[in-house]
Amino acid sequence: MIKNLTATVILLLMAAIFALASIPPYDRNADPFKDLSACKRAAKHGGKNILIFVGGDWCDWCARLDVFIKNDQELASFVEINYLVMKVYVDKNLAPNGLFLTKYPTPPGFPHLYVLNPDGELLISQRTDIFEKGESYDKEKIKHFLSKYSIKK
Repeated sequence: MIKNLTATVILLLMAAIFALASIPPYDRNADPFKDLSACKRAAKHGGKNILIFVGGDWCDWCARLDVFIKNDQELASFVEINYLVMKVYVDKNLAPNGLFLTKYPTPPGFPHLYVLNPDGELLISQRTDIFEKGESYDKEKIKHFLSKYSIKK
């Protein structure tokens, strides 16, 4: 009985670690050019699209979206299985990564999402205010969006 409980706890902890790993934190010092290069290589190898979150740790709605997805096992698992996630840190004026973002439509607000195919080609530039529900997010709207832009397996 104790062995089964221990194994269950270990599996749950591993699942939580993987869910947390699927959405990295915003890093002001990250190099999005290098990050995208690495994501493209891994996406091609893993048969996944790339989901880019644009925002920062200064953005309340960015943090809410992270927590919302990470705390929903179904969404976190879906993201982990179907996407490689990268974060692009910006302030409200797009610094310090405005140069990287020049190849995409300008975000009208934050957080903002871009979905790229494994070759790095833009599939959609997505505002996130349409996913909001009260002071949080609507699971079904996010799930529909993520399903629509994932690679069909």
